[in-house]
Amino acid sequence: MHVNEVLDLAERMEEGLSECYGSLAKLAKSDELRRGLERLAQEEIDHRNIIRTGRNYLFQAPEAFAQPAMRAEDLQEGLDRCRGLLERLEREKTTLNSALGDVFRLESIYEKVHLSTCLEINDEGLRKLFQALSQGDAEHRRSLEELVARFAPDAIPLTSDP
Repeated sequence: MHVNEVLDLAERMEEGLSECYGSLAKLAKSDELRRGLERLAQEEIDHRNIIRTGRNYLFQAPEAFAQPAMRAEDLQEGLDRCRGLLERLEREKTTLNSALGDVFRLESIYEKVHLSTCLEINDEGLRKLFQALSQGDAEHRRSLEELVARFAPDAIPLTSDP
């Protein structure tokens, strides 16, 4: 898989996760939970923009990247899970509590994708950019745990196991 394809999939994953958070925010019964989920949705868009910055590196300094460290299947799995969750949310085939658990697991998958991306970047500045994405996803999981504990304590137990 070419680096450009990896970046494209990563952008789509971030956009999809933003949509998931946006859909979850619409289901939230608490204004504070809604605002927290909307904040996470915006942060995913910020992550997408960081990936776009990485894409600029690809065109301006292609030597900044080595071969992708992840398999296309891993990226596609995360994207497929995200699409599945969005579909269930749109069709009202899931509860807020169940969907919160699903999005938590997606964050775990995305964090691993960013972390493995870091291993194959030659440019130190760009490597730090992708490390920040991974740290952001870990923070999202922590924020989500806090939101669930406060506003949806009857949610299914959160686990990062896919």
